[in-house]
Amino acid sequence: MGANKSGALHLDFLDGIRGLAALYVVLHHVWLGAYGRFTASPLCSICLDAPWWTQWLRWGHLAVVVFIVVSGFSLGLAPLKNDFRFPGGFKDYIHRRAVRIVPPYWVALLFSCLVAIYFTGSYTGVVVDARAVLAHLFLVNNVVDSAKPNGVFWSIAVEWQIYFLFPLLLLACRWLSLRAMLIGTVALVLLTFTVAIQHERIAALLGLPAGSLAVLAKLLYFRPHFLALFAFGVAAAHVHVGRAEGPRLPWGPLGTLLTTVTLALLWLVPTASFEREFIWIDLLTGMSTAAVLAGFAQRRSTVARLLGSRLPGWLGQSSYSLYLIHAPILEIILLGVLLPLGLGANALFLLALLVIVPVCVLAARGFWRVFELPFMRHRTLHGLRSAFLRWRAAA
Repeated sequence: MGANKSGALHLDFLDGIRGLAALYVVLHHVWLGAYGRFTASPLCSICLDAPWWTQWLRWGHLAVVVFIVVSGFSLGLAPLKNDFRFPGGFKDYIHRRAVRIVPPYWVALLFSCLVAIYFTGSYTGVVVDARAVLAHLFLVNNVVDSAKPNGVFWSIAVEWQIYFLFPLLLLACRWLSLRAMLIGTVALVLLTFTVAIQHERIAALLGLPAGSLAVLAKLLYFRPHFLALFAFGVAAAHVHVGRAEGPRLPWGPLGTLLTTVTLALLWLVPTASFEREFIWIDLLTGMSTAAVLAGFAQRRSTVARLLGSRLPGWLGQSSYSLYLIHAPILEIILLGVLLPLGLGANALFLLALLVIVPVCVLAARGFWRVFELPFMRHRTLHGLRSAFLRWRAAA
């Protein structure tokens, strides 16, 4: 599929990427559930004592990086074809995004809270109170310190907040250039990280009391580098719509090279360094993902065709639902059924793969059909209401 030849705003390989990324998150959490309780390492979140043949599952965080880049790519297509403007204006854009992601999220939030209150809370110690519910309800749970009924919801809040900054990226592209937008975004992200991490040194340089600028450390709660990841996706969308600046680069080979380098570094970098230097690994993964997307936009490769085939596409359709509800389902099965069996870590892991993964995938499919698909077919509340009235009249 050439960059200038396709007018379709939906590219089938995107569903495949989303589906595999969501499945990888599920596998990662199954891995954590099996080995996180058996490790002697203080970094149990990465399970250093897990066997070598499972270590490819330790980078679940990077699947979220892929999600954000893909989001920037897919959401960037329409405005990039409309002179860097939202076709229906900002109000229509944010309304459509809210209708698309918030209702399924709220249903998943209710489900997660009920599971935490009536079952898993007695195992995990999570106490869901009004503060936690309100923080999650209004998608500020990444910055408000509260109980976490579902550990993956922080990324939904971050992406929702990025939606409000997206118009600024488009303005920078329209008034300056894509290159200026990318450089400015990355520079702002690095400045934000520097200020947040070095707030004590900055206070000392300004002659302020120690701890007076501690609030700056909370800037990290917004995951500012995710804005750069989103911008990478927008840049990849430039290639698809034929607006890429400068000479035509071989994005396919570049994407392959960057992905190979990223995977090699992930395998070679010690786990402690991975946790400590996550921003650089996230940015490198984001650049690799964006280059791969740009390569797929230039030329319809075999990999792109496979990602757009039936099974990855089927999984990708309900990838958002899978991401939203898999954690409480995993906890119910793991804590209530599998752990009481008293199995060793390896046996527990393999049994969890056989039981938890299929249950999560099938449950997500049902959740998608009931709570997500209606909002995909009718992208506005008015459209959904009209469809409901037509259905009721025909019933």
